Amino acid sequence: MVVDGLTRANRHLMASPLLSTLYRLVGIPPVFVVLSAVAALVIVSIVLCSVQSITLFIAFAYPALESCRSVRAEDEAAQAFWLEYWIVYSTLYITYRIADVVLFWVPYYRQWKVVFLLWCFLPPFQGFTVVYRWVVRPILTMHRHHIDNSLRKVQSHVDGAQKTLSRASTSLVPAIATSLTSMATQALTRIEERQSRPQQ
Repeated sequence: MVVDGLTRANRHLMASPLLSTLYRLVGIPPVFVVLSAVAALVIVSIVLCSVQSITLFIAFAYPALESCRSVRAEDEAAQAFWLEYWIVYSTLYITYRIADVVLFWVPYYRQWKVVFLLWCFLPPFQGFTVVYRWVVRPILTMHRHHIDNSLRKVQSHVDGAQKTLSRASTSLVPAIATSLTSMATQALTRIEERQSRPQQ
């Protein structure tokens, strides 16, 4: 069956003047030339896209699509499911940013990362549920008070900065307006003085 398909494809490709000339010169059937070109194109595309880009696409595209579907369908179970995924994804993203610096030299590290991410979100495995329940949730629960205190401190700093900016803008805007008015008045006075002088 495969051989018949290759034979038919080869006959069809022999109609191409370039491929038939190449076959006469080199002796490689056109079907193998085309298959080799396609394989080379795929390999070059993979290398150019890089495993890291593919990993990001795999870890983000499908889950984002499914998250949108669950929101549109108002499916609370699916929303909880994908919310757990995004919590694990963000945790893994931060972990990977740190681990990549150390583990990039490990053979096939990026490929194993792709496999792990597939295990995490593919419905038959739902590995992120395991990661969430056994790793992320216990850590968040254990450090909840520290996290809450840190968030309160950040919020108070943001509030303080906002008040300072508000006070600064309240006093700065009138000062700028006064300065601009004064400069404009002086400029107009000079212009009027020049115009009132007799022309020589």
